[in-house]
Amino acid sequence: MFAIDCPQHRSRVLVSERRIRTIRNTERGILLDVECWCGRHVTLRTGRQETAGRTRMALAE
Repeated sequence: MFAIDCPQHRSRVLVSERRIRTIRNTERGILLDVECWCGRHVTLRTGRQETAGRTRMALAE
């Protein structure tokens, strides 16, 4: 379980991983589209943003 800030409830709500609708890996981090119990969709960003320097170092190794 994890907490989301639901605009409909105007508070933090605990939801299970079953409420995750999509996961997208982007250059800005991992985006989770989560559906609250009330039906409202919330997007969370997690993970670290990839930097050009780290990418070049990883490719060189």
